Amino acid sequence: MNSIPSSSNVTKVLAALCGLAAVLVLSVGTASAQYNVPATVTASTSTPAAGAPITLTAKGFGSGTTVQFSVESTPQALGSAVANSSGVATLTTTLPANLSAGAHTIRAVGTDTSGAPLNVTTAITVAAAGATTTTTTAAASPTGLAATGSSSAGLVRIGVVIAVLGGLLLLAGKRRAESV
Repeated sequence: MNSIPSSSNVTKVLAALCGLAAVLVLSVGTASAQYNVPATVTASTSTPAAGAPITLTAKGFGSGTTVQFSVESTPQALGSAVANSSGVATLTTTLPANLSAGAHTIRAVGTDTSGAPLNVTTAITVAAAGATTTTTTAAASPTGLAATGSSSAGLVRIGVVIAVLGGLLLLAGKRRAESV
């Protein structure tokens, strides 16, 4: 023999489930975009001379991350620096004396704030021997994907509660129809 729940019991269960749904809805945090500092590397001059000092600044790296700097066309390591609490690593070094005049790429490699690999570059033009240099900031070209999105865990909880409530209402309606 099937026991038919009284309407008072069904009402109590539904009230408890509505209370649970309200708690879950109120516990959902607001969605927020994840804004990351754009990763860049800049040089103190965009037209340095071979063998001349240069200051390189990399931004957007994880705090405490070691950032490796190199100059490319024929890759040569320039040194490394540790990113500060703002994610900025600064290296003052000397360009290799054997660097040919013309276009080259400065590369900074490390990890971003989430621990993912980060690789950014900027272009410089090495001046011909005896040329004067100008101090400017070169534009950077970040590589990799932008960090976007927000947490949807709260919406999933709400969806589960709504599905459970719907199932219970169907079950209560079915039992009530059987008893009539």
